[in-house]
Amino acid sequence: MKRYVLHLLWVACLLAVLTLALASNLQSASFYGIAESGELVITRETSVEIVRLHAVEGQSVYQGQLLLELNNPDLALRIRQLRLNLDGVAAQRNDAMERVEAELLQLRAESEAQRSGLLHELATLENRAELNRQLSATLPSLQADPAEPATESTLSPLALKRRQLEESLRFDTEKSKTRRATLERQRRAVVQPFDLQLDKLNEELRNLETENGNLRVVAPLDGIVSTVHVKPGERLSPFAPILTFSAQTPSFIKGYVVEKQRFAVRVGQEAVIRSLGGSNSMSPASVVGVGSRIVEVPERLCRHVDLRLWGREVVLKLPRNTSFVLGEKVSITLDHPRSLQQLLDSLLQVRGERQNPESLFADTDASREPRSAPESHPPEEATLR
Repeated sequence: MKRYVLHLLWVACLLAVLTLALASNLQSASFYGIAESGELVITRETSVEIVRLHAVEGQSVYQGQLLLELNNPDLALRIRQLRLNLDGVAAQRNDAMERVEAELLQLRAESEAQRSGLLHELATLENRAELNRQLSATLPSLQADPAEPATESTLSPLALKRRQLEESLRFDTEKSKTRRATLERQRRAVVQPFDLQLDKLNEELRNLETENGNLRVVAPLDGIVSTVHVKPGERLSPFAPILTFSAQTPSFIKGYVVEKQRFAVRVGQEAVIRSLGGSNSMSPASVVGVGSRIVEVPERLCRHVDLRLWGREVVLKLPRNTSFVLGEKVSITLDHPRSLQQLLDSLLQVRGERQNPESLFADTDASREPRSAPESHPPEEATLR
């Protein structure tokens, strides 16, 4: 009988704990946070000098607005030296082109001269041949027999000379064409290395001029200049921070839920954000991240400064264009309670136990048997009937 009473007491205690946990969880969890926004730090990959500042800390700027002007003496020297190299390579290319063009012009002149001489000789021979034909026409004894075929032995010296001149003209023409094609190929071969070098230098010059154009820093989007890290005339090393730029309105809330409520928050849970600065601003938010370890809560978010609190970091996403101020302290209220199964899991985690809840509702007759070691079950098989 006493064992029945003992089991009933255990069941009653468990139901009481579950009831208290459920009742406490139905109350919305509330904690504090800070309205923040992602910051963009403007830097440069090379050493630069600050020429002029066009913005101050806390100034609201629009996208494309000029913020500051920079100078890079090394970059200007490299651009000047690169342009000199381009001029030198272009001059060498022109010299090589002129030499080949001169050879082509000389070849054309020689070909035209040879062709003109041969044509002149052919014309002279034609005149002499015509004169001979006229003379032979008046003397029948000098006329050739029409039935006899013309052979090289029967041709007159003028005809042989004419044939030789025509062959020389064809040979010189073919020779000139071959020489001209060779010079054209030589010109392309001479110019190609210079063209490749010029393309490489021009590409490098474009990159340097683009980098030189980036020395005028403009606002990437509408926002606020959070911090100015430099002064006019200051020389900066590579990747040193120049400006810190942020959006005009906060984009997320970073809060800390105290350690005893660390299981009351989950990713995707909805929340209501309220301002604590007297502006009565309010906005919905959703949990997008929960810290994986317990850390110390910042002093500003503690209810009492003298008490040190520990908890989990919680990040909530805000909608666009809220009325909160960057760095403002806000109140975070979670409206939606969790399910009963999640409550059970949380309680078991707090107690550090992973036993099967069905063992608490076992048959009372089995309690009369000798006590044995409890049987272990995988966590996923533990259910409450």
